Amino acid sequence: MKQRSVEKNTPKMATHVFRRRHTPERRVTTVNPLTWKLFLFLVSIPLGALYIGYAIGNYMMPPPPKFPDRGVVVDIGRLNYSWYNSHNITVSFIGGLGNHMFQYASMYGIGKANGLKPLIPLDNRLFDIFPLLRAKLILNEKHLRDSSVFNEFNPATFDGRTFSLNFMKNIHLEGFYQSWRYFDHARSDIRRQFRFRPEVEQAVADALREIGHSYGEHADAKIVAANGVPVQYVGVHIRRGDLLEQYNLDQGYSTADAVYLDRAIHFYDVTYKNVVYVVCTDDVDWARENVKTKSPTSLIVLSPFLHRNPGYDLCLLSFCNHSIITVGTFGWWGAWLAAGDVIYYKNFPEPSSYLAKQFSPTDYYPPRW
Repeated sequence: MKQRSVEKNTPKMATHVFRRRHTPERRVTTVNPLTWKLFLFLVSIPLGALYIGYAIGNYMMPPPPKFPDRGVVVDIGRLNYSWYNSHNITVSFIGGLGNHMFQYASMYGIGKANGLKPLIPLDNRLFDIFPLLRAKLILNEKHLRDSSVFNEFNPATFDGRTFSLNFMKNIHLEGFYQSWRYFDHARSDIRRQFRFRPEVEQAVADALREIGHSYGEHADAKIVAANGVPVQYVGVHIRRGDLLEQYNLDQGYSTADAVYLDRAIHFYDVTYKNVVYVVCTDDVDWARENVKTKSPTSLIVLSPFLHRNPGYDLCLLSFCNHSIITVGTFGWWGAWLAAGDVIYYKNFPEPSSYLAKQFSPTDYYPPRW
């Protein structure tokens, strides 16, 4: 019997050959140090130039004015920021002449404080009255594109945010901005710009000369003048008109009464003895009946420009030595330009009214008044 081959039926042991896989060597790319240095050098050139320019500008820039809560600040009207201005500021003009003057002066003062160039549209009425305005005229609104609109909190309350605007943006002011604080730091500059046209100033000077002649014919006035007492002209502005309409009364507007005017006139009669009161008003009949003086050496005359451009009356008020004002921005500016003693009507607006909530007397009336 044949034996089966055991070798043939027994399984063979598997033999495994372990081979190491061939993997390519990883190459680490290194940057040449000179390349990094060149890159940093090229980047540092514009950054360094920017830093140097900022340092030079910061060194040459006049120090910013300090604006306290109360009182009068230093007049920086003669400082020139024009070389620094890269962006513009403008304002939407609304209201009458007095409102426009507040809006222009405040825009100019805010621009001065922030290093912004003032722009106003060519059709603005101010240039018809004040030819020396320094704001740049614009023919259309293309200069106002991409402007950031700034709205004031209240029309007759100083908004301190206006002195920290983003000077790297064009600013468009919306509102009335009726506060002396917006432009007091540039008051001498504003006074130079609010000079009237030569023909208007000449007409007003001639009118005051005629008024002086009529006053000189006053018998008692001649006696006072002979004693060396100079004549004092007091501009009196009385605003009534539309303020008597029910809508304005409901808002809180008020008008001065005859008692206030009597007291104001008495003050100047006693203080200066020899006074001519020049009255500018929109209610001539009421003024003739209620504006009176008890002093034999004082004279009351109405403006000879009642039917002319309002710039004539404003110039007349500004040419006076002192002022009596009732309500309204027109009289405010007449007193501010006259720069003498000022008596104002303190019972404005009506207490607890809508207008009173937006009105700050210390922001509206200068502390000198």
